Amino acid sequence: MDLAARRALLAIRRRALLDDLARLRAEFDAKAARYQADAEDGEVLLALGTAQRVELLRIRAALRRIDGDSYGQCTACGQRIPQLRLDLLPETPLCAGCAAS
Repeated sequence: MDLAARRALLAIRRRALLDDLARLRAEFDAKAARYQADAEDGEVLLALGTAQRVELLRIRAALRRIDGDSYGQCTACGQRIPQLRLDLLPETPLCAGCAAS
């Protein structure tokens, strides 16, 4: 897959995550405003939001690597990340070996 296509895929995922976070925030705020947000609901919403924020950070970093011509290169060992791994995890900064370490 070429870098323009990879960038487009990452941008689409980034937009979806931002939309999800906005929806989660609105849902959390609505529950809090009605004083019906119990602790468990709040924890679930916050955990979902945290996972999405982490993925957003990884996507932003991947887009920076594309801009810096280092996309597809492991940030730990410098080796090339196989295309199949990038197809499965387009935001990954690590080759499988470094990720397993």
